[in-house]
Amino acid sequence: MRIVETLMIGNDLKAKLSHAYFKNILVEHLLKDAKLQRNRDEKGLRVEVINKASDILSNSSMYFVKSEMTDLITFAGEKLDEGDILDYKLAPTKQGFVYFEKPIPCVDNRGVTLSVNMALWWFDKYNDLYVLKFNDQYRTPDEIAIGIIEKARKSKDKNEKAFVQKMGRFGFIGLSVHKNRTPIGKTLYEPHEEVVKFYESTEGFTPVPSANFIRTLHAYWLMMNQTLIKLSKEEADKKLARTMKRFNMPTEVTIVQYRRVETDKEYSGESSVEWSHRWIVRGHWRWQPYKTIDGKDDVKRIWIAPFMKGPEDKPLILTDKIYALVQ
Repeated sequence: MRIVETLMIGNDLKAKLSHAYFKNILVEHLLKDAKLQRNRDEKGLRVEVINKASDILSNSSMYFVKSEMTDLITFAGEKLDEGDILDYKLAPTKQGFVYFEKPIPCVDNRGVTLSVNMALWWFDKYNDLYVLKFNDQYRTPDEIAIGIIEKARKSKDKNEKAFVQKMGRFGFIGLSVHKNRTPIGKTLYEPHEEVVKFYESTEGFTPVPSANFIRTLHAYWLMMNQTLIKLSKEEADKKLARTMKRFNMPTEVTIVQYRRVETDKEYSGESSVEWSHRWIVRGHWRWQPYKTIDGKDDVKRIWIAPFMKGPEDKPLILTDKIYALVQ
């Protein structure tokens, strides 16, 4: 896809978030989810989140993650220590909208793998993190989106068809909330007893552990400052920029992609071998001591750049056997 499409998708989402129908669907989704939380006093908070999302998006920096980054970010997120601390200072911006060209897979309580293409994040006045997640039902519909679209196509119910039309490309996945300066937690959330009872009594199935998307986002932020990653900017053309400015939206996208950080000397002499893909031989996280601006000793996560092998014009393939991320 064209990278500047991120700007148009962001503008489309902003317009949707201004419509009562779209906002009500999101609120209903969140309120159903709130019933499963031990803290019952969630209704006002979740309505407030949706009401402010449009303004937050207008003031968010825009990011586009190339498809080959998804596997690395996902795997890196899984391999982080669950005791790593979420800190708003690690985020590239306090408010951001990111589009993943290849979606991030996230398993929900039903055991269904959802596809996160878009995430809108922001920190509140206490620096607690909020993340709204969406699937792109036009480009990479996940299992749930495909089911809803197919059902509406076959149905004679005008409401079902209207739902698909009014939601457009945005399949709402949910809201993640995480307190600042607390551990990122495990890769999977174990459903607590109330959640298990709710699903077993009302939905007829026993819920399974669900994905912790905060870990993935945390890994993405950490890796944006690493040598493996190449960051570049792309501006909207004049016509599109005028449109974006009219809707008070950013006109620039930050592109996140791989940087070829080391040349494989052995590979350069293997002209007789026609490799079908690229692969990463090894990479790992490390705690790196450093001094803060005020001269104090501290540590931060550093990604030690792995060795990438294979032709640059071939797809990147990652497997657990050849792609090691260690603590």
